[in-house]
Amino acid sequence: MNFHLVLKYLLGLFREHKIPYALIGGLALGMHGIIRATQDIDFIIPLEDIRKVEDFLLGHGYQKLYRSDEVASYVSDNFELGRIDFILAHRKYAKAMINNAVTINMEDGREKVNVASLEDLIGLKLQAYYNRKDRKTDDIKDIENIIGQSKSKLDYDKVREYFSIFNAMDMLNKMWKGKDDAQ
Repeated sequence: MNFHLVLKYLLGLFREHKIPYALIGGLALGMHGIIRATQDIDFIIPLEDIRKVEDFLLGHGYQKLYRSDEVASYVSDNFELGRIDFILAHRKYAKAMINNAVTINMEDGREKVNVASLEDLIGLKLQAYYNRKDRKTDDIKDIENIIGQSKSKLDYDKVREYFSIFNAMDMLNKMWKGKDDAQ
């Protein structure tokens, strides 16, 4: 997949149609300096904007794999275009993730991309951990990498809020290695 090419097209679409978004997933981790292999591009966008995005993708050689009110997935037979997945924001936390996105310069410095915060990426990884049993190891490893590499930059209260939602404070305490009491 040509990540730069696909990002360029999608960022243009988002700008043209004033679609708020945040890059999430493995590519977002990379934009924050946490290197992890990925094979697709993941975004979170408002549910009400998926029709515009879908029309664009279908018009550019993508096929719809799946779409609900929660998620949508598209893939192209063209290896350069690859797979794109979307979380469709219509709940409080998902909408806030878009609003809390940080703007990061892409490698070439000419494009800027809105990227989910590290705290929100932790929240998404926790949700995936509890929803997709086939990926538990990967999601936990990603959370451990975020905490391990960025602990001093993280908003602990926000991380704690996500772990509380999933009744996973014991897991956070182990990952944070006792820092909970110092906060």
